[in-house]
Amino acid sequence: MNAGIKRTAGHTMRQGPDERQFRTIGLYIAPQFSMISLMCTIEPLRVANEILGKPLFKWELISKDVGRVQAVNGLDLMAHRAISDDDSFDAVAVCASYDLPNACDPRVLAWLRRMARRGVRTGAIDTGSYLLAKAGLLNGYRCTIHWQNLESFRAEFPEIQATSNLYEIDRNRFSCSGATAALDMMLHLIALEHGTDLTMQVSEQLIYARLRQEHNSQRSAVAHRLQINDAKLCVALSAMEQQIESPLIIADVARLAGVTVRQLERLFGENLGCSPARYYADLRLNRARTLLHQTSLPVIDVAAVCGFPSYAHFSRSYRRLFGHPPTAERRRGHLEGRA
Repeated sequence: MNAGIKRTAGHTMRQGPDERQFRTIGLYIAPQFSMISLMCTIEPLRVANEILGKPLFKWELISKDVGRVQAVNGLDLMAHRAISDDDSFDAVAVCASYDLPNACDPRVLAWLRRMARRGVRTGAIDTGSYLLAKAGLLNGYRCTIHWQNLESFRAEFPEIQATSNLYEIDRNRFSCSGATAALDMMLHLIALEHGTDLTMQVSEQLIYARLRQEHNSQRSAVAHRLQINDAKLCVALSAMEQQIESPLIIADVARLAGVTVRQLERLFGENLGCSPARYYADLRLNRARTLLHQTSLPVIDVAAVCGFPSYAHFSRSYRRLFGHPPTAERRRGHLEGRA
């Protein structure tokens, strides 16, 4: 597509040479994909077609092989067809969720590379960014992924700029963190094609009053998640969440919160029923548990990125919290997966 000026309702947008129309979309549904993420991707397009009175947006469900694909909620969807060298789309997107090792089939990764080489806009929904990263399609691009997978993704792909944003659109790559974030991303893409007036009509039909921007955070604020009203305690908790690999000493946490160590201990005891040190350690151990399940990082490396320079200390702490050593957690994760 030649560079030029495209006028849309409410604003003028300059198109670059790598921006293609977003009309025909191939949605690859991986094994154990997220049903809510897929529906939040498709429904804005369906409603836009209904409002416009014509099938402007078209989509097809694609899988590795012809047949049914089971979502993580146990429901099956029949893919329209299997991946093919003859596929012709303006964009393709991978919708995934759990069972990422099985989703990363070499045939699928090769197909994604072929699509990208043809200039097809390539995207990811929920944990679909993992497949794009495995295919080498996110180097030099911003992307996002579901917050539960963000730390393990960053650990496995340190060269990729992965954010905690709701969605990311970076040139001919697009990604969202899943669930209703797919709705926000699709509404934004519709606006780029047809302006904000259509987007507002679609959101009204979907009873979606508050459109979120890409830079919005996936997770609620600490105060909302933990039902805590004390502002100083929330500052302390946020500081701990942001410093996992290089933990702060409790005196520094107290200083950031604007209280003494004794006052901080009282706040934790009254609101969370534990000391700041115990809460901080458990926070890091839970992060380690996620990495053991979601990545193939050596256990000693998991310990390091979660702020435990001594493996012996890490193993003892892990056993205290979970009742078994981290090596047993890794074996359990390989047997059971994330289901």
